[in-house]
Amino acid sequence: MALIVIGLALTACGKSSTPSPPPKTVPDIPDTSVWSADEGIDLFSRGAELIRATLEAGGNATYTGVDNAAYPGYARAVADLTKQVENARQPILGVRQYVSRQPVNPDWKERPMTTYLHITGYTATDTKVSAIVCGYSVLPEQLPQEDDRFQGGGIRIELDNTTSQPGLPGIANRDPGHHDPRAQLPPRWDVFGTWKVTTIKAPVGNDQYAAECLPWLQEQFPTFTKDPNYNVLNAPPGYVAPHHPVTPQFPEWIGPSDRG
Repeated sequence: MALIVIGLALTACGKSSTPSPPPKTVPDIPDTSVWSADEGIDLFSRGAELIRATLEAGGNATYTGVDNAAYPGYARAVADLTKQVENARQPILGVRQYVSRQPVNPDWKERPMTTYLHITGYTATDTKVSAIVCGYSVLPEQLPQEDDRFQGGGIRIELDNTTSQPGLPGIANRDPGHHDPRAQLPPRWDVFGTWKVTTIKAPVGNDQYAAECLPWLQEQFPTFTKDPNYNVLNAPPGYVAPHHPVTPQFPEWIGPSDRG
């Protein structure tokens, strides 16, 4: 797997200088996220940016652990949740996988794929942001035992600000058909800033799936029908899941807006 250098070693002159630490490296991320949101939600607002960063960083940490998280600032932003999981007798898997210092299952490997994500149930102020993130993934090709016969879910995310200033959102490229040459994946700056993640929880079991995700999922899978007992959409007989090459990231992570 290729490595991306996200830090630079600095050389200082003078007898009293100490050697600089080696540059930090993180694994290249083979998958991308393509985001949308309910009408009226600006994907490029500070609040939506924090939701996007939390979900993407948490998904990456599932495979790496937060100690090796690819997104700068994520380990600090979830530090309180990490402590709660470490001190819990029976930590909730839907939380633990996103905030554990090491991967919950070292056999899990990040695969090339496109994950389509949608923000719903969104509220935001200068000091608190919350949302439900719905999503599904499309692989480049069929895998053994791949099962896309149902769609459901909904990851709940909440963040609290430690100050009264929310910070500025990053540079926005609002055209999904245009690639900005400055784009980074993962972002090389701390998107979280003064914010802490207070909730990141995936459903564990069909009975925990969010009803808020059903309208968007129904638009994506119009031939699916709702399960009579759960907030899940079931595929019709003979359904064949789509596959396509990995789609470019949208929105892209370009850089802090105070530099752009």
